[in-house]
Amino acid sequence: MTRIVEFIGHSKSGKTTSLITLAQALVRAGWKVGTIKHIHDQSFTIDTKGKDTQLHMLSGASTVVAIAPKELTVIRRKDTEKLTADAILDLFKSDGIDYVLVEGLSKKFSTKMRGLTRILCAYSETDVKEYIRYFPKTRISFISGKVASKSGGKKRILDLPVIDLRKNARDALRYIS
Repeated sequence: MTRIVEFIGHSKSGKTTSLITLAQALVRAGWKVGTIKHIHDQSFTIDTKGKDTQLHMLSGASTVVAIAPKELTVIRRKDTEKLTADAILDLFKSDGIDYVLVEGLSKKFSTKMRGLTRILCAYSETDVKEYIRYFPKTRISFISGKVASKSGGKKRILDLPVIDLRKNARDALRYIS
């Protein structure tokens, strides 16, 4: 079963750093890892203007596969608003991924989903308290991000474990397996 680890929290809270650090620890432990990054920019595209892949897309193709010696990229034009979490996770199935680490997309992933772990990344203890107050039903496994490195060794906030993934990523593995 693929395990899903979702990093939630405000911008600049340490989500990307936490995700990357945990991904590295999982890979070192022998697990196969995939990641998802939600991009809010409506005009974002992986295509580069004037490159052949863009010309392929402009031809009307709905899917373009670019193959290089050490990389395969699939570009699909698709309305992602209606894309379900299961459909997104299906993209990883053929690669035998053990863990999918997700940054963003919390509205797509249900707290009732099997194998879902949520890590709250926050800038400060105040941010943690605000997040918990606004989203009281969100099940959080532990707290990380910038607050963990600034906590002065504090082990818990609001009865949730605090883990500085940059220093103790291996400690986090027991919360996500």
